[in-house]
Amino acid sequence: MKYLHINENTMSKEIREEIDRVKNWKQFSNENHKSIADFIIDLKGKYEKEYGINACDINKSECYNFAEELENTLSKNGYSNIEILTTDLFTDTATEFSKEDEDEIFYNPLYYGSVKPINFKWMKNGYHAWIYVNGKHYDSDAPNGVENFYDLPIFVNERG
Repeated sequence: MKYLHINENTMSKEIREEIDRVKNWKQFSNENHKSIADFIIDLKGKYEKEYGINACDINKSECYNFAEELENTLSKNGYSNIEILTTDLFTDTATEFSKEDEDEIFYNPLYYGSVKPINFKWMKNGYHAWIYVNGKHYDSDAPNGVENFYDLPIFVNERG
């Protein structure tokens, strides 16, 4: 029986080379794709120019449509594993109507890297939609994304 003997110096060099290849690939792929923030800024401009909706009003009435259009745009531009999340998917932010629905499946915010702040209180009938991609939550007011969805500006404004 033959044993494979790996020299630690050789292995370390090979690992370092592989890490450098991955870093270079990430840099290459990021240089050739617009950032999510750029897509959000462009989409906000579209909402103002084409739909006559001010950027500051998107999250008041058009958040789901914005999230859906952003998801489609990102998908077409090479982003994957994008989810549209809504307040009705989480028990502490769901609307009363949604809470009454016996078949509703509520998600765990921890799965999405989110922990509710102690001073958080959401509107009973408030509703919001946003996207989750690459470990961050994005909406029209958070083009750089946040790791904890409770840090989206619409939720921060609800803290007591």
